[in-house]
Amino acid sequence: MFRQEVISLDTYSMECFIAVCNYRSITRAAQSMHISQSALSRKVIALEEELGAVLLIRTNYSVTPTVAGERFLKDCVRITNRVQTLMTDLKYLSHQDRIRIGYNPSLQELH
Repeated sequence: MFRQEVISLDTYSMECFIAVCNYRSITRAAQSMHISQSALSRKVIALEEELGAVLLIRTNYSVTPTVAGERFLKDCVRITNRVQTLMTDLKYLSHQDRIRIGYNPSLQELH
C-alpha cells in the first residue's frame, strides 16, 4: 500500500518564497515584507526541509530558483492568487445575507 506524506504549507510561507524569487534577494524580500532577513531565511529553509527539495541556489549576491523552485513558484503564485480571490469573494458574500436598516433622526422632525 502507498503511504502519502502530509506536508503542511501556509500561504504566508508561499508569499515569502514568492517575494524572495521576485527580488532575487532574501535581504530585499525581507525588507519588502517588513521582517528580518534571518526570519525570512529560516522560513525558506523550513520550506525546503518540509518539501525535501532545494528551492534556491544561493550566492553572496543573489538567489535563483532551481528547477524545483521555479515549479514551486508557479504553483505558489497560482495558489496565493486563488486564496486572495476566495477571501474577497467570501467577504462580499458574507454581506449579501444581511439586511441593513437605517434610521435618520432628522426625519422625525417632519411629523
